[in-house]
Amino acid sequence: QLRDSGYTGILAGGDGVLSPSFVTLAPASVLEGVRLTAGTVPLAEISAKLEADFKKQMGKASGVYAAESIDATNVFLSCVAKGVSTREAMLKCVKAYSGKSLTGSTIKFDAYGDVAGGVMNGFEVKGGVIKFTGPVK
Repeated sequence: QLRDSGYTGILAGGDGVLSPSFVTLAPASVLEGVRLTAGTVPLAEISAKLEADFKKQMGKASGVYAAESIDATNVFLSCVAKGVSTREAMLKCVKAYSGKSLTGSTIKFDAYGDVAGGVMNGFEVKGGVIKFTGPVK
């Protein structure tokens, strides 16, 4: 509706909008240039080989939060490797975890359970496709 009323400024949305289906919700002319932000990096941006392996194994491209899903799995697996076997011990282990993510950044959790020092990244709709544009500064 904004575009139809003559608005030519930037349209933006947060991580709740970052989905491949977003570009199917309106005509390409309306969505072109829309900017999105999210605390994720597409798996293909991290490693083309990892993305290809994922696609071969799963039969489709990775999802928006594939890298973070792999990181989360690795956090839990590191706790299991330490012999953690109860919910209480797992919570304690995860809270104390500090290690590297697929992107090479440190995964460590703050008092609220969020990744400490997390980075917000940008995306832009170009030619009907959501493209990764890098860290938001």
